[in-house]
Amino acid sequence: MAEKREPLPFTTPTIARLYMLQGKLDEAEAIYRALAKEREGDPRIAEGLAELARRRQSPEVAGSEDAVELRVKGEALECSYRVSEAGRRRATLVLGGEGALTLRLCAFPGAKQEDLPLAEASGAIAVPASLRAPVIAAAVGLRDVSGRFVAITHGALSAAT
Repeated sequence: MAEKREPLPFTTPTIARLYMLQGKLDEAEAIYRALAKEREGDPRIAEGLAELARRRQSPEVAGSEDAVELRVKGEALECSYRVSEAGRRRATLVLGGEGALTLRLCAFPGAKQEDLPLAEASGAIAVPASLRAPVIAAAVGLRDVSGRFVAITHGALSAAT
């Protein structure tokens, strides 16, 4: 008997990527397939589906070198990150050119967003107090001069964790 699933509340590339990084490949695929119908030709969706296929075929891809983690450190919030050359190359291909390594932080509710430039491929950075919220999502990726952002890795922290 097939397991009954609740409808997915959000269908965005970011949510699909979060599901994939959590190992919830069926949920990620459902979102990517829905988005592929809505956004025909979107390179982010194509890259997401391609990465999903790689993860299904090769378990070691799931242990990617790319990572971002949010954690409480005393009274502050800290975001640590690590980006591989392979992750950077994939993002450059999707972006269609070079971009600056960037940490994108989003606070929910309210969807406040802030982009912070990153000088190194790995490190840690304090989360600005202006973004403190019940749920904070972080993505490290490349941002081009027009402001287009292509994520390499995602993470989130909820007040419940």
